[in-house]
Amino acid sequence: MTTTYEKIIEKLDLGKEKKLLVVHQDDIGMCHGANKAFKELSSYGFVNCGSLMVPCPWSLETLEMCKSDANLDIGIHLTLTSEYNFYKWRPNSGPNSDTGLVDKNGFFWPTVPEVEKNASQDSVEKELRTQIEIVLNSGINISHMDCHMGTALSPKFQDIYLKLCKEYNIPGIFPRSYSEFNLAAQANEIKNKGLDATIDAEENVHQKKVETLEMNENMLVFDHFAMSPFAKINENAKLIKDILSNLKTGLTYLALHPNAPGEIKIIDPEQGHIRTEEYDLFKNSEFLDWVKTIENLHCISMREIKSLIF
Repeated sequence: MTTTYEKIIEKLDLGKEKKLLVVHQDDIGMCHGANKAFKELSSYGFVNCGSLMVPCPWSLETLEMCKSDANLDIGIHLTLTSEYNFYKWRPNSGPNSDTGLVDKNGFFWPTVPEVEKNASQDSVEKELRTQIEIVLNSGINISHMDCHMGTALSPKFQDIYLKLCKEYNIPGIFPRSYSEFNLAAQANEIKNKGLDATIDAEENVHQKKVETLEMNENMLVFDHFAMSPFAKINENAKLIKDILSNLKTGLTYLALHPNAPGEIKIIDPEQGHIRTEEYDLFKNSEFLDWVKTIENLHCISMREIKSLIF
């Protein structure tokens, strides 16, 4: 059985010791600052792709931006949650409370467990289809699909995600380890509640799916996942460098959240600094030069992977 990583290094004629890295910007379309960051950082080369939150207020700007610049490597960040207190978004399929997709105010639930508890599978499939259709109807070139906060890849909705990737023939991101993916935060929270057996059971089911999906041309199985450290002020640069310094051999998906200064400070007063620090770091010439010194590192975009495998 040939893994996604093995397929890529064979196509590129690279050695098996290579650390393949996708540097991905999540949450594009969430606000104007996210769009500005994606447009600007794409020209610097470290952030080489990203994905759009279709229900968010600035998604139309994203679509227009991608129409005018075909070099931008964009995917769909399938969205079922709205996590901020006073900056919210609703389903594209309509804020009908009967679907279980929304809270009492008609907005997406703020957390993954709330979506899992309340939303029906039929309503989730309808909403995700609506988001996909909006992007496809815009005419822009889509390189992949992934999901916001891991919701569409949760055990309850995972089969819907897989079905839609296959049906629309759009490469889907899939983690080799469910625990590593979801989880940085959510799995640890569950473990702290003494539900280790639940996590282990979900991981066992997930591993059986991985074996099948390695042979599915519509899925890209990533060996490793990492994301923004979400640290205190002025600590993020060091932690991101630590992540990059300790990359493992294989295919790694690094989910980052850069945002230009502005409204993000009001949207997320507690953690907005993380996004603006990333924005500054990924333009920094010393940082960009340092990345080039990492042994056996090969950065690759989602569009490039798509062209190699699909």
